[in-house]
Amino acid sequence: YVWATVKALFLCGAIRSAVKSFSPETSGSVDGGTIFDDSLPPHLRYLRSCIIATLYAFTIYSLLQANYEITVVICVLIFRQHPDQCPPSFDSPWRATSLRELWSRRWHQWLRRIFIFLGGNPLSLLFGRIGGVMGAFLVSGFIHHLAVRPIDPSSEMWRMVPPFGMMGTGMVIERAVAGNKTGGWIGWMWTMCWLVLWGNVPVDGWARTRLLWGSSTLDSATPVRQPIERLVRTFDEYLH
Repeated sequence: YVWATVKALFLCGAIRSAVKSFSPETSGSVDGGTIFDDSLPPHLRYLRSCIIATLYAFTIYSLLQANYEITVVICVLIFRQHPDQCPPSFDSPWRATSLRELWSRRWHQWLRRIFIFLGGNPLSLLFGRIGGVMGAFLVSGFIHHLAVRPIDPSSEMWRMVPPFGMMGTGMVIERAVAGNKTGGWIGWMWTMCWLVLWGNVPVDGWARTRLLWGSSTLDSATPVRQPIERLVRTFDEYLH
């Protein structure tokens, strides 16, 4: 668990360095910015924003994973719990071949019961299974919106609630088209494309609240920070 924590922290620091290196004058400001660069043509603008959104998703994953590993170490060493009492919180989410697989098994399930209780159960009574799925994801988006309010009271709800709701919409579409047979490389492409498409919106919302660009101890502690920054800035200059 200690080695897993070190790896997760290293990964988090490395990816944060990459994210923050994209055009500091526009998106890298500590005062907040946007992942969309209006100086680029649309296809390059959205290619760039999709890369940033993907990198930030891995930042979130590695940070949550590191925090979980630290908690496990504390529980085992101090509270004398057996490691089997602390099952993995993630299961290689990048390998998901369906949205259902991603959100029901491969991503962490820490708040699953809250989302279902507050949104899934009430809307399932009104609209059946589809309502239950949509309700859970809409509540998830609302809670993510509440999480950024203390940092930026002017943050807009539409940057969180609709894109999270679209995860539910994607699951409904997935089931209607393929039933429970979604899988393989086609399923993987579908899952990743849907995630990146709608992931641009909340990531841009987080960028505007400075969550992407604020300084962190991990940034200066990352031994490969400077090579990563040079590589990313060279790529960003190439796009321009």
